[in-house]
Amino acid sequence: MKDKMKDKMKDKMKGKMKGKMKGKMKGKIIILICSVVTTLSMLNMSIFLNIPFAADDYPSRPIELVVGYPPGGASDIISRIVVEGANRYLEGNKGKIYVINKPGAGAIVGMTYVVKSKPDGYTIGNIHVGNTTLATLFPEITPYTMDDIEPICCFTNSIFGLYVREDSQIKSFEDLIKFATEHPGSVSCAIAGKESLDNVYLELIKIEKKIDIRGIPFKGSGPQVSALLGGHVDLTIANNTAAAPHVEANKLRALLVFHKERIKELPYVPVPTEKGMPEFPTIVLGLGGPAGIPRDRFKKLCDIFDKAMHDPELITRIEKTRDHILYLNGEQLKKNLYKDLGLIQRVKDRLK
Repeated sequence: MKDKMKDKMKDKMKGKMKGKMKGKMKGKIIILICSVVTTLSMLNMSIFLNIPFAADDYPSRPIELVVGYPPGGASDIISRIVVEGANRYLEGNKGKIYVINKPGAGAIVGMTYVVKSKPDGYTIGNIHVGNTTLATLFPEITPYTMDDIEPICCFTNSIFGLYVREDSQIKSFEDLIKFATEHPGSVSCAIAGKESLDNVYLELIKIEKKIDIRGIPFKGSGPQVSALLGGHVDLTIANNTAAAPHVEANKLRALLVFHKERIKELPYVPVPTEKGMPEFPTIVLGLGGPAGIPRDRFKKLCDIFDKAMHDPELITRIEKTRDHILYLNGEQLKKNLYKDLGLIQRVKDRLK
């Protein structure tokens, strides 16, 4: 009887011990689960807030810089110079920056590729009025908005001009207005697409001078200048970087420079305000990426290009292209892009 009592007591003690052990195990499991959930939550939060959870060796692979025009144009030339300079400040990194060309639709094709890419800092591209504020005025043909673009910095203030062949019967801006008035619709002008800033300039001239000139779309200043030299068009509105060598070689003649004042490279060529027209929009060439690039990577990009754009050797090389240095940070560039919006909206309906 006593033995049976003892056995029952032992069984009860064992049961209590097992219960306590199970309780402790459950508690440990719950604590472990909570710890894992908390860690995962922190990881998700770090991604959501763009906070690096661990050291980032960015860039650890090549960075694409997308130029929305063909090789040989001003955007392409300037971008390649800047990229060479920027890569000098990436010593020790596995990734370097390289240029790829994705021309079309006034650089909208290239910018579409940029904004639709993963916002990881490995795809960036040229931005300017043509593929940002101007392009986004037409949501029916532009598959992005300004909120999809994150400006990084501005390189230059590109100078555009109105050019004819040296052997043209049109020798001055006055000659052009007279000829176009007498022969409406007979003069053709190469432009970088209907929705380009080239066409904004052309349409402003047509409104101000009450003339009719046909705009012929091309993919950028390089092809436009080639078309003019080949006699396929009568005029072109192109970047000074692409056109100036042909002016110096006495193959092209500048009739007008789209700037607020005469430039030292073409001191004899008038600007719009001298011909009774308003000051035309300025063209800035800069750099941007898709919205949402992690803050640490975005800062690295800004720092790299800031150093490059203050490099004396790079500045000298850009000045030799006849473009004008205009370094702005991302916020300053964004403000500049919106600056001429009112004047652009004046001709919006004529750009379709």
